[in-house]
Amino acid sequence: MQIENCIDSINSLRFDACLEDLVLDIPLCQMAKERNKENLDFYLENGNLDEHKINEVFPFYIRAPKEYKNTPIAEIEVLLIKNKNTLMKSLESNSKNRAVILNPLFSKIGISCLKFNDYIFFMIELS
Repeated sequence: MQIENCIDSINSLRFDACLEDLVLDIPLCQMAKERNKENLDFYLENGNLDEHKINEVFPFYIRAPKEYKNTPIAEIEVLLIKNKNTLMKSLESNSKNRAVILNPLFSKIGISCLKFNDYIFFMIELS
């Protein structure tokens, strides 16, 4: 799934809730990419993600880009197994993920997607 399709799908959820579309933001995309690389490194070092909080929502991230230092940021991590589940099903079925996506305070989004073996790591940053 391309990033544009992800954003369109996420924005369709927001549209259904009468919320404005999220706008793609380059610094948030760079942050998502860095965080995604950290997850992959963790996986490669440990051989699994058992002790890592994946498919979770994090309310604020301290290593935010400088322009977001005093801004609330939510981070959604989603791990998909190829041909088993989709990003949108994972986002819609998890109440925490859905609540963050439908939070009217957020107007910007950054997304990163890394594929490794049978896994797809998605990192979504919202501000």
